[in-house]
Amino acid sequence: MKTNAYVSIKRRGSDCAARPSRRYARQGFTLVELLAVFAVLSVLSTMLTVVVRNAMTSARAARSMSNLRQWGIAANMYVADHDDMFPWDGEDSVAACINIPKWWANALPPYLGLAGYRELAEHGHPPLPPSSSIFLDRSARVPTDAPYRSGSVPFFFCYVPNSKLNSDMPRNRRITVSSIPRPSVTAFMVEMRTHRDELPQTSPFYRKSLDRAKADWKRFANRHKQGGHITFADGHAEHVTQEKATTQNNGDYNQPDLVWNPLGEAR
Repeated sequence: MKTNAYVSIKRRGSDCAARPSRRYARQGFTLVELLAVFAVLSVLSTMLTVVVRNAMTSARAARSMSNLRQWGIAANMYVADHDDMFPWDGEDSVAACINIPKWWANALPPYLGLAGYRELAEHGHPPLPPSSSIFLDRSARVPTDAPYRSGSVPFFFCYVPNSKLNSDMPRNRRITVSSIPRPSVTAFMVEMRTHRDELPQTSPFYRKSLDRAKADWKRFANRHKQGGHITFADGHAEHVTQEKATTQNNGDYNQPDLVWNPLGEAR
């Protein structure tokens, strides 16, 4: 009896060892499960791409904002040394300004320990994006005809003075900071468009020439979060949307919270 019982138990044990457990019998995944995994991975990949793109966009905007803040710091130091006056914003011709020390592009960079524009341009190759320079937004698009030329002088700017700042001043006179009624909302330097396609072709400013060393809302940037950056007369910089910066009025340039012509009519 013992022997038969032993053999019976042994046979049952062998049978159990031969048959795989139902728990571990299934191998691999079904097609539905694989499709579900791929769908989840696709969603995660899309989300990651959006996050990375947004982070890069924010980083580019932050670099541009930093440049405008640096211009504000330089302007404050210049004003303190020059009887409360901003540097000369210049003529429309860069060639007429390039050798004049009081021109903004020559006068402000030394306050930041940097070379003036005359030194950068005299070798015939001024900086272009994505080069690192206080004059450049590294994320700006470069048109095929850049750098521009004024006579024999090559140039290319991403940041320029507000061309309306001294528009009501006598020729060759510059406005003083203390004479500006609202310096915290008065534009001093603006981020300028570098490519037409920053604006839709339906914009009235789409075809404005961009070979300038000063500008207003007609050439204001639209590459950072639907706008660009402005340094104000009190030295601070902030992001401004294209919608806020742009005015369609021909004579009244000013808005309640953004002033282009400080001596013009207020709204």
